[in-house]
Amino acid sequence: MEGCLTVILEKFNPIEVIRAVEEYKVDILNVVPSILSVLIRLPDKKPLSSIRIILCGASHLSEDLADSFLSAFPSVTHILQGYGMTEAVCLSHISSFEDSKIGSCGRPLPGFEVKLVNNSENDDSEDEESGELWLKSDAIMKSYKDQNALDENGWYHTGDILKVDSGRFYYVNGRIKDMIKVNGLQVFPVELEELLLTNSEVNECVVIGLEDDRSGQVPAAFVVRKNENNIPNEDLINELHDIIQRNCVNFKHLRGGIFIVESLPRNHSGKINKTELMKLTMNE
Repeated sequence: MEGCLTVILEKFNPIEVIRAVEEYKVDILNVVPSILSVLIRLPDKKPLSSIRIILCGASHLSEDLADSFLSAFPSVTHILQGYGMTEAVCLSHISSFEDSKIGSCGRPLPGFEVKLVNNSENDDSEDEESGELWLKSDAIMKSYKDQNALDENGWYHTGDILKVDSGRFYYVNGRIKDMIKVNGLQVFPVELEELLLTNSEVNECVVIGLEDDRSGQVPAAFVVRKNENNIPNEDLINELHDIIQRNCVNFKHLRGGIFIVESLPRNHSGKINKTELMKLTMNE
């Protein structure tokens, strides 16, 4: 990308994105997954026909969402994902044109040592290793203003849960702070979100943990519909509960409820604002 013109928007707004892409003939778009969901819903996609490559990061990208985006925007030839943070200068993992998997943030870059640390008692994965990602590299900063960034052995604890498959491709499962603890058992929101997205009426969704006196936390889902005219909300909610109950053990069921919303609140970078979602449940 050396020598390319870079267009930076102050905050995400679909109209401003369309304007910028049209005006500058943008061919590479750097986004978070939730923005792809918004772009899919645009009624006129011709203004974005110059886009050839999507760079996607910051959170998990499901295979269903990636496939839906590629179908909606046939001009896009590649969706490349990566994993990184400010503390690591930029990226520690990246997928490539020649060797990538949808949903994976790729493999570690040269110069990075990587390990996954799992303290879970209910890790039921058979073919995949999962845990908190720890990194070691000369590229990682040594300290914050008032505290060390690295442990005594030089590892940086990212706070992110990743998994790695037999081909050594890495996948982001989510933040440790976003993980839901039901009676001490771990529930990863992305697992439930991917199941909900298999319903053709679901455009996008997010799962969070709600405080519960008996279980500590219970999962709850917020869902944006594709077409409100097909079936009533109540019927859709019943279908979604059934999907989770057929595919997940009891403690992962959506006992916090399913909420149908017009849109998901986002911050300036386009990431979903889960604090605002918490407030919505208080008004129910």
